[in-house]
Amino acid sequence: MTGNDIFTVTVNKESHIAKARIAAQLLAKSIGFLDVETGCVATSVSELANNLLSHTPKGGTITMIAIKQNGKGGGYRNNRCR
Repeated sequence: MTGNDIFTVTVNKESHIAKARIAAQLLAKSIGFLDVETGCVATSVSELANNLLSHTPKGGTITMIAIKQNGKGGGYRNNRCR
């Protein structure tokens, strides 16, 4: 993957939650997030996907974009999820 990669995941059944989580992990890793940060991103996307299934009649779509600024990616570097 290169900078500014895009993943779109349709979430309309339970197995799509895992697909969204995996896509989020790959995207976060591709721009240099640390393991802890990657976990935080994956957990957030899993929650979003779960909420789509729980609170909408037909699910929805999650689009994730990896953005590099000045050729660099990475997270907030405090080693914890907020």
